[in-house]
Amino acid sequence: MATILIIEDEAFLRNNIKKMLELKGYLCYTAENGQEGVDSLQQLTPDLIVCDVMMPYMDGFEVLENVRAHPLTAATPFIFLTARADAIDKIKGTELGANKYLTKPFSMIDLIAAVQDLLNNSAC
Repeated sequence: MATILIIEDEAFLRNNIKKMLELKGYLCYTAENGQEGVDSLQQLTPDLIVCDVMMPYMDGFEVLENVRAHPLTAATPFIFLTARADAIDKIKGTELGANKYLTKPFSMIDLIAAVQDLLNNSAC
């Protein structure tokens, strides 16, 4: 069973993503902001991370930089979920190592497809 870390500051969305992914058989952990998400990596090595970009304390770009800098999580598949649809933000996310970039509003079908695709193509 793959483990997914969901880092999202909007509680309603965070809980919906968690419920949907758990229905698909994934074990999910959540964090309310970027700092909490990075801190959780001290005890958790997820198979995939789903992360918002605009969050308090530490934004998603900073989270991704931390994830890629740590040897245990450097290759962890990473999906950005964000309302920021600017090409510059997508380029920045890609340059930092994001595997997918889904803009809000997104469909749960698209998120599940992205999760399945990345997990099927990784060594988890």
